[in-house]
Amino acid sequence: PRSTLFPYTTLFRSGDGTTLGASLGAYYAWSPRFRAGLGGDLRFGELNGAQASSQVASLLAYASAVLAEPTHDVWFGASGGVGAYHLSVSHFSPDDREPSRQSRFLLGGTLCALGGVDFNATSTLYLELGSELLAGKTAVEVEREKRATWPIVNPLARIGLRAAF
Repeated sequence: PRSTLFPYTTLFRSGDGTTLGASLGAYYAWSPRFRAGLGGDLRFGELNGAQASSQVASLLAYASAVLAEPTHDVWFGASGGVGAYHLSVSHFSPDDREPSRQSRFLLGGTLCALGGVDFNATSTLYLELGSELLAGKTAVEVEREKRATWPIVNPLARIGLRAAF
């Protein structure tokens, strides 16, 4: 049944993928409040329903904006990105001669709330919380049977350091 309070919760249903990885980006600060640039992620995880491992690689154009500065060193804002994703899933059973692999490219993006603490003029600790949106669900099949689904909307959290050069 569909929830009337949260009509988009059905996008998360049947989503089995979780990942952990690293992100690296290069940005240009157009002003103290606005940055734009390119970034990439590489994440690994598991799809328990398919007894499979996953790999997600992405290359995105990003932008972020500072919307509020409660103090000189603390700030809050929003970030977003758009680009290409490569999803790869690998399943291996003891009776298989080689792993069963599936992969596909998807367009997608991110939309996040962003906050940070400036240590000095050139370094920041930041946290992003939001969602990753992909162009479609991905059914993961093992032995011609659907065992898992990679959803359209995935929760996203990033914690990291920024350094200015």
